[in-house]
Amino acid sequence: MRRGLLLNGFACLALAQSVPMDRTISSEAPAWLLTFRDGGKTVAGLCGDGKLRLWDAQSGALRQTSGSQPLTAPGTFVSRGDQFATLTKDGGVQMWDAKTASPTRQFPAITPRAGRVALSSDGARIATAHMPDRQTGVNTIRVRDANGKDLFSTTAGIGGISILGFSPDASILVAGSYDADLRVWNVQNGELVKLIDDLPVSMFALAFSPDGSSFATAGVDRTIYVWDAKSRKLTRKITGQPDMISALEFSPDGKRIVSGGFSELTANSPVQLILWDVASAKQVRAMRAPRRVVAVAFSPDGRQIASSSGEKSFNIWQLPD
Repeated sequence: MRRGLLLNGFACLALAQSVPMDRTISSEAPAWLLTFRDGGKTVAGLCGDGKLRLWDAQSGALRQTSGSQPLTAPGTFVSRGDQFATLTKDGGVQMWDAKTASPTRQFPAITPRAGRVALSSDGARIATAHMPDRQTGVNTIRVRDANGKDLFSTTAGIGGISILGFSPDASILVAGSYDADLRVWNVQNGELVKLIDDLPVSMFALAFSPDGSSFATAGVDRTIYVWDAKSRKLTRKITGQPDMISALEFSPDGKRIVSGGFSELTANSPVQLILWDVASAKQVRAMRAPRRVVAVAFSPDGRQIASSSGEKSFNIWQLPD
């Protein structure tokens, strides 16, 4: 038995070790959102100083820096395609061209102030989660179109919104609140189509599969929950992450998912970034992160992952076939 435990320990250690193609890329400011571009040749990072930076994915050389405005925290900005949205200090929404980091249009703040934002993949829908009512603690979510017209407003649990996101086709909107409930709305009419109220803990990460057939949530209990997007039924649980989970992303083919951890001990405690096979729920590779993972992204071919822990560098990891 002891020999078996030792062998398992060595196997886990081997998984966490680097491979020759792994690399670290330096940044002048913490990268809070990462995405691959140009077929995986470059990595774009929206940084804490409000600047959009482009690096050569292979050499790590900085190619371009575009100005924006200082950002506050993850959750207050989101990127989709050639656009990204940030929350302004008063809770309004500023839209940007993701290629040049130049502002395009702005939507005024709505009371109560917004604390989280989501953007549909075509940029035609914007959702904002607003601060809980001071007396009741009830959350509010508002959805607007690209012209700023209100489409619908709805209450959404209590205590604050922890995750918020549109499906790839923008047909549904998913939100999780600190009361541990998940809610799913029909974006066309604002109808609440599913309330999932049997989760044990709050969810801190949300990701849709590229084809929109499923979505995954994860959080405090170190478990990835995979849901059928049409029926909203739980299809799979993936366990084994040693840390609470703060970041999720599906691979381009939807067959793998990466989870990034955060520690309940201190913000600076090392954590793991783990690649999973969705069908088997088995671990493919484990990677070490210096602290809470705030951003993860797959390359278009699914062979690399970029991850950031909000420091002045980020990692690119080579993945097994």
